[in-house]
Amino acid sequence: MSIENFRMLELEFLNTAARALGRNDPAGLKTSDAQNADVGDLAIGFHSLAKELKSDPQLLAVKVASALAGDGSYVAVKAENGYCNVRFARPLLFAAVAGEVAREGAAFGRDPALKPEKWLVEYSGPNTNKPLHIGHLRNTILGFAMSNVVRAHGHELTRYNIVNDRGIHICKSMVAWSRFAPGSSPESTGEKGDHLVGRLYSLFAKKATEEFEQWAAGLGATEIDAYRATNRASIEAGADLTLRKRFLQEQEKAGRKLDWKPAKMKPQQYPEKMAADAALESDYAVWLATHGEDVTQARRGEGLKRAQAAVARRFEAEVSQLHAETRDYLRRWEANDPEIRALWRRMNDWVLAGIEKTYQRLGVAFDFVDYESEVYLQGKEIVGELLAKGHARKNSDGAVIFELPGKTPADPPQEKVLLRSDGTSVYITQDLGSLMRRYQRHAFDEVVYVVGSEQELHFEQLFAVIERVVPGLGARCHHLSYGMVELPHGKMKSREGEIIEADGFLDTVEEAAAAQVRSRNAELPAEEIARRGGRIGLAAVKFHLLKFSKRSTVKFDVDEALDMNGRTGPYCLYALARLRSILRKAEATGSAARLDGAGNAAVDASRLTPAEAGIVLTIAKLPTAIAASVRDLDPYHVADYVYRLAKELNSWYTAVDAEGKTLHPVVNCQDPATRALRLSLLRLVEASLERGLTLLGIATLHEM
Repeated sequence: MSIENFRMLELEFLNTAARALGRNDPAGLKTSDAQNADVGDLAIGFHSLAKELKSDPQLLAVKVASALAGDGSYVAVKAENGYCNVRFARPLLFAAVAGEVAREGAAFGRDPALKPEKWLVEYSGPNTNKPLHIGHLRNTILGFAMSNVVRAHGHELTRYNIVNDRGIHICKSMVAWSRFAPGSSPESTGEKGDHLVGRLYSLFAKKATEEFEQWAAGLGATEIDAYRATNRASIEAGADLTLRKRFLQEQEKAGRKLDWKPAKMKPQQYPEKMAADAALESDYAVWLATHGEDVTQARRGEGLKRAQAAVARRFEAEVSQLHAETRDYLRRWEANDPEIRALWRRMNDWVLAGIEKTYQRLGVAFDFVDYESEVYLQGKEIVGELLAKGHARKNSDGAVIFELPGKTPADPPQEKVLLRSDGTSVYITQDLGSLMRRYQRHAFDEVVYVVGSEQELHFEQLFAVIERVVPGLGARCHHLSYGMVELPHGKMKSREGEIIEADGFLDTVEEAAAAQVRSRNAELPAEEIARRGGRIGLAAVKFHLLKFSKRSTVKFDVDEALDMNGRTGPYCLYALARLRSILRKAEATGSAARLDGAGNAAVDASRLTPAEAGIVLTIAKLPTAIAASVRDLDPYHVADYVYRLAKELNSWYTAVDAEGKTLHPVVNCQDPATRALRLSLLRLVEASLERGLTLLGIATLHEM
């Protein structure tokens, strides 16, 4: 039988083991890495089967090992601790792996035995009232990588984006433009369109705060004073954190050395940390005594902030002129008012053009884009059908309700609002519309929503509702739920709060990466430094956001992400760039390696060292990493594969003996056959690292 890939080696091992045990197929058997490299490449454990057969795992392992003895496919077979370990003949191993890499090319990693399905993946989900922020970055990068691995596995893929282009938050930016910046445009201000509209959104928040403060100083003073009096202790505690932060910043600026870094901690941790330093706490007390006006202003500001949050609903609904105008814009938009619709389209176009530039910078793309403004009406129709069929009902307020079972049989049913009492839609309304539209358009087998973990309940409910509309459809829907992104000082803010914009964040990382390039290669032209810095910076961001499992909270530290010696994107890029440098030097001396059948067949793989055989085995695991990523809806497995391969390559290349002599020379290797083998091995690693990084959405470099 011709062995065309590593999976066929595994299957032959499994089938032989099954036959040795008198079984027709290897069901119930699976391979794993050998317990250590000294005993083999692969192993089959017999502990579960032994329970089924009421036998001893070691006896089964010995029986299989005996059947494999003398088989030329293996140079070592060992039964140990209930495992049968095998080491493949090196020419056979190298031919299988190298042949697969060469034959598959850019498709390396697919499962040829897979029955392809139609998959849809939705990711990014921008809003047209602001630019992408760092939370969108994790979503977009995670979703793009997930799409890549689904396609790489062998499925038919359609990538979707959903643009949140309607609603009260959009109208806030429109009101801000009309009131405070009429006539402004990206051309007149020199801004990206998404940044302009985002600034207007923030301006609305600022003006709304000023409106509240004016009210608080006049007609609302009594209500505010009552709140302050009732909540004095919590207000003073909040102001104290603000004051401590300022105090610590001044101390560090003055040169005071602390055993901890305030900038990398949450302000809530300051009191405990400062209390452990008697001198610091004493100096803070003196500082407070000499900054009485600052203390008063901090408490006033904290009181206003908390009061605004406490009475915001009534103020916005009954007092605020700005919020009243915003609601009027929304009503006029829903009534198709020509003037409002024209302004809405113009400002949305600005934002979408700006966001598209960010997408191009990230190197991500979509096949289809849905807009909330186009799908929410279809969602309303679905709700109407559910109501007509008795699957939903109206409550006493007139809202349309869908009943979901409780978490346990003992729990009461949960009620999910599908339409408000005034007939306006909610998030699930438009999600129903977009989901049904896609199902009708594509007749997909599986759909994946890449959305943060805070929306888990929402998607459980969405899938339950759509199951009632189209039986069986809910089971095809999956939520790729992921954790938050934090910078050293805490979680990202959204809505009217401070946000970390994606463009500015990327600028910071890329500038830091360019500074590293400049320090290594000061003679390079500025354009080349910027190009390399851009790629290294993006690799740092993408790999850092993908190297953790999806449910993890990611703490993004720029220095850590750019560390050339850590588990980072730049480390993986450097491994590949170093490899390519070796290959260029070899070609310059007349030694070249071909990644094709003829080139692979010409090398003597019996010369593989244990470390080199380990690299070949790692290369072979890309299909497994891709399959695991699809199974778990988590590209982390591919990121882990890339790092492990890069680390093994670096360890192999830098290994020296006791006298400091290189153990695995390539260009300077004196034996032509060994040099040819190692060059072929480097070509395999190059193709595999390039493939893995491409799946993660990371563009590579030939020089760092």
